[in-house]
Amino acid sequence: MLPNPISRIFLFAACACMAYGAETRPHAPREFFVACHGSDTNPGTAAKPFRSLEKARDAVRPLLPGMQGDIIVTIRGGEYPVRKAIHFGPEDSGRGMHRVIYRAAKGETPVFTGGVPVTGWKPWQKGIWKAPLHRQEKLRALYIGSARAFMANSGKKIRAQGGWGTFTITAGQAPWAWQSGQTADGILYNASDLPRITHNVSDVEIENQTTWNKNFVGVRDISMEGDKLVFKLQQPYGAIAQQIGWTAGLTLDSEQIIHNAFELLDEPGEFYFDRAEKTIYYIP
Repeated sequence: MLPNPISRIFLFAACACMAYGAETRPHAPREFFVACHGSDTNPGTAAKPFRSLEKARDAVRPLLPGMQGDIIVTIRGGEYPVRKAIHFGPEDSGRGMHRVIYRAAKGETPVFTGGVPVTGWKPWQKGIWKAPLHRQEKLRALYIGSARAFMANSGKKIRAQGGWGTFTITAGQAPWAWQSGQTADGILYNASDLPRITHNVSDVEIENQTTWNKNFVGVRDISMEGDKLVFKLQQPYGAIAQQIGWTAGLTLDSEQIIHNAFELLDEPGEFYFDRAEKTIYYIP
């Protein structure tokens, strides 16, 4: 009796499928865990999680050259203070068809914050409170609970009255100097539109709104000329900002907002950080 050819076909197909499945079965993902209550001396398991994202990154890196499946870092909910930048680069990417995935635990919200608590608040004068704050950089955001306070500013937009002085550019003098030319070295404003700003002038900023963007340009000095205030720009960015194309550059006759001057601290929800005195002022 001849063998059944149909049986042989089915047997061959079944063996082929089994062999194919054995060759392509994906490896189970390797998973690490991070939690606020963890420790960077832990192995990074669900029961003994890491404490920091940096430790998880460093645990993943040596596994990447031999990746045979995805690597997942699951981050539990909570607040994670960040005191310095956390760097990721090409060396932290997956290999081949495999991925490195950083994700929040299901239903949880991890928050990475560079904020530091401000304590020691005391009433000062005219409804203003103050507190010590030891930092070197400008302060751009202050949160009172979940509400954000903003840098003291002019509130209303101030109409610029044209340019002041000349800043000369020679092509090739620096990487940003693509072509020779001249720009204004400062901006004029009507003295009646602003209080006289004398404190920490180099921390003052000009906000210029264009069709496409906003320019923030630093000030290096403020002086009076007749009935005009002269805001001299920090260079070379003042010149660079004026040369941005597509109508996106700093203009000298538009409406602008002045930021970050103690003399402009006059509305609830505003703050001013005095870098020289290491003191922050706030109006609740």
